[in-house]
Amino acid sequence: MTVKNRLRFLSTILLVGLVIIGIIAFNSARAWSSDMHKVGEERVPALLSLGNINTERMAIRAQTLEVLTLDSNENIKMKLSEIANQRLNSWKIIDENWKVFMDIPRNTEAGKQAAQKINNSYKSWREIYITLDDLIAKMTSNEDIDTQKNLLKEYMVTVNKMVPISNEFGKLITEQKERTVKFSLEMMNDSINSSDNSVVITIIVVLLISIVGFIFTFLTINLIINSLEKVKNGMEGFFAFLNKE
Repeated sequence: MTVKNRLRFLSTILLVGLVIIGIIAFNSARAWSSDMHKVGEERVPALLSLGNINTERMAIRAQTLEVLTLDSNENIKMKLSEIANQRLNSWKIIDENWKVFMDIPRNTEAGKQAAQKINNSYKSWREIYITLDDLIAKMTSNEDIDTQKNLLKEYMVTVNKMVPISNEFGKLITEQKERTVKFSLEMMNDSINSSDNSVVITIIVVLLISIVGFIFTFLTINLIINSLEKVKNGMEGFFAFLNKE
């Protein structure tokens, strides 16, 4: 192989190596960016929204049970009105966070089924509270003590129905949060492993290119030196011939 071809081959190896390293770096960065995008824009909002919903679920439950501590023989309109106002604020927070949670895209069938399951539980939970809120509104506007006692009894019966429904909804929220944390950690671990593999592959490619480049550079230099030695010897022989003449 001539010096010219050797230099061309060496340049080709270097260019191919740079392209391979660039592709590896690009794919690694794109995969990492995609995973962080999912964590930052899907997993984290899901955890925050579920956490807020569960907090307000417990607040609403406390408000609900507080009604049972009121004395039906006394004027409880003011207290019921306060509870109703607190309830409105809690529902607003829940509606906002539930929309965030449901708007998160689900890419797997398991994720879609889990979202559907918790959504059905959420609807049942909201339905029972429609009845409870309606009873609170009736007790707030009621003027008759006997009617108030009957409304409180009906309220207590409905509360007993609400408790298992609320417990089931809270259980699904906890399971969803644990599943989201698990998947997020797995995704991050996969990204870390993928990045580590990319680093190893990059190091191997650099070493191979360096070894091949060193060998061809060494051989090319030797070829050039040998060619120069031949030229030198030829010139010395030529001038020696001229001197004899």
